[in-house]
Amino acid sequence: MFRQGFWETVTDGDLTIKKRQGVIGPDHDPYSMETLQVIHGPHSAEWYSDGLGRDQLRLYEGDILSREVNWFSMSNDRESRLTSFKCRLLFKQWVGIASDDADAKFEDVMARSEPDPMGHPSMYE
Repeated sequence: MFRQGFWETVTDGDLTIKKRQGVIGPDHDPYSMETLQVIHGPHSAEWYSDGLGRDQLRLYEGDILSREVNWFSMSNDRESRLTSFKCRLLFKQWVGIASDDADAKFEDVMARSEPDPMGHPSMYE
């Protein structure tokens, strides 16, 4: 079973950051999955990871897949850590922002756009 959520999008200048979360696996034993996509001009980078330890980096030039790297991040061996490090560098080189920074920027913008459950502060003045 593979259930993806919908894409949420944040635009910041010439950067577009998209994020999608979902679930993989059977209903009785689901695992989370998340995809982070950053679009900068003709380049886009997509980082997928799931609760089973699968990671994937895809780099696009327009609509054409330029490079794809798959690895198992939960093994925590030297090769896996090195692959993850190289992919983080590739991500930043391809779209001009690190995946962690893009994720933080996305979360910051989304947090500011969500309404306060207690209402606007002016209600209490």
